[in-house]
Amino acid sequence: KDSFDVMFERGFDVIDKKIMQKVERHIFKRHGRYKFELKCDAPFCHAGITMIAVDRKGDIYPCGCAGTGSGIEKYCLGNIYAPDSNFDILLLQSFHAKPDKYSLTCKHCDAKYVCEYGCPAFDVQDPASAEAICEANRLFANYLDSHPEVCNQYRHYLAEAGVV
Repeated sequence: KDSFDVMFERGFDVIDKKIMQKVERHIFKRHGRYKFELKCDAPFCHAGITMIAVDRKGDIYPCGCAGTGSGIEKYCLGNIYAPDSNFDILLLQSFHAKPDKYSLTCKHCDAKYVCEYGCPAFDVQDPASAEAICEANRLFANYLDSHPEVCNQYRHYLAEAGVV
């Protein structure tokens, strides 16, 4: 919110791309052009699909976040020094599996457009932080809803820039 306020006060001459993507998704009530980019600020995680991480021992993980921290080593998908071993697609699918919360709660949440739908690696490593991020998204969406003039100014900025 503070970053967005500073950008607004400066007439959007300096922006934080990630915050602005959240605001744009919120304004247009869709995930828009970011939906199919398979990156961390889209509801579809790219880990193990368009990128992987390899540690010094050659172990392959779905992403950099999945290769660090305690409890995450269970998502080792293989090793580059064992070329005859199979890339574990079932393990990757279990990494991407979302708990029921995503289908029961998230799809009805008022913050679903500013939300990044969590990170599978962080959900495993630090569920308390995942909940704190969820709450922060709800607060930011609530702020945007209660300040339509700010959203309208950004919508105007996007139109002038030829983005929309």
